[in-house]
Amino acid sequence: AGTNAGIDIAFKNILHDYYSRDLSIKVRSAQRARMATGKYVNVPPYGYQRDPADRHHLICDDETAPVVRMIFAMIAGGSTTSEVAYYLNSRHTPTPLQAKGVRRRPGMLCEKPLMWSHHTVLNILANYKYTGAMVNHSRENQTIRAKSQKRLDPEEWIVHEGMHEAIVTHEEFHKAHQALRKA
Repeated sequence: AGTNAGIDIAFKNILHDYYSRDLSIKVRSAQRARMATGKYVNVPPYGYQRDPADRHHLICDDETAPVVRMIFAMIAGGSTTSEVAYYLNSRHTPTPLQAKGVRRRPGMLCEKPLMWSHHTVLNILANYKYTGAMVNHSRENQTIRAKSQKRLDPEEWIVHEGMHEAIVTHEEFHKAHQALRKA
């Protein structure tokens, strides 16, 4: 009886693993189908929120969208990312994590207050979604239980232009990027 129990457990583990892989493949294919039609399948970026009428559509967040516009305008005007971060911190502008409701609590890995950094500003500037385009499939897991994701080449991204209201125009987006290259 003791050897049969071990075989039962091993067989059940194999079945559960197969079921998990099968479910993962089905979820991925459903997400890819949504991506192919230009629907949003992730967490909205800073400046946007989910449309209450359609959870796969983004609408501008009235509180944070002006901050994104200001970041692009300041960079296009010649400010550095560090200067923009300093300016936002001096005005106590909520960071992307604060806008999502994340608060530092005692015992967390990092108990420092949430602040803007030049990396945060760079991440906003790099996000093409602010032009109104839906950008999906920019990263993917290598394996089912992978802890990290691999960045994909822009040629592999699924991009649909004009899927939601733009916070910045294509011209403003490119102007900010040109200013970054000059700095």
